[in-house]
Amino acid sequence: MNRWLGRSLWTGCARTFSTTPLRANKPRPDIKSHKSLMDLLQSDTGATSRLKTPGRVADDLLFQLRSQHQRIMPPRTGVLVGRSAPVPSPELLNRAVRQVNTMNRVNAMKETVNLQRFAERPGKARLRIRIQRKRREFNAGVRRLFQLVKRAKRQGY
Repeated sequence: MNRWLGRSLWTGCARTFSTTPLRANKPRPDIKSHKSLMDLLQSDTGATSRLKTPGRVADDLLFQLRSQHQRIMPPRTGVLVGRSAPVPSPELLNRAVRQVNTMNRVNAMKETVNLQRFAERPGKARLRIRIQRKRREFNAGVRRLFQLVKRAKRQGY
């Protein structure tokens, strides 16, 4: 017999059921934009939460959204996403330059530009990728070995 019968598979404890009443069976709105989501949250006055007060769920969600982004802004889209950093004032120019440099480093832009400068034969590309993979694996092994030596040294060997 299955010993997990009637028990949660993740925690191994008995099932728990919510005491929160379900919402009225309204059709779900089609949310396609940030603005329609905000309109839905502001107009949702019949929702009930654990505190049994109307509109509390919508107020909580609005508070969470506003606390994350002091003002509600639609998500950034377009060609400049990930390629630009906001500069709200001249004093913060250094921070913006650091952000752009970090994005370039994380996305390996320097290597990508150098690789795309000239055409590469498919065989050479496969060879280069294989060499990079072996080098990465070798460096990871050396790093693991040094960590092992450090740990052994800490333990007094």
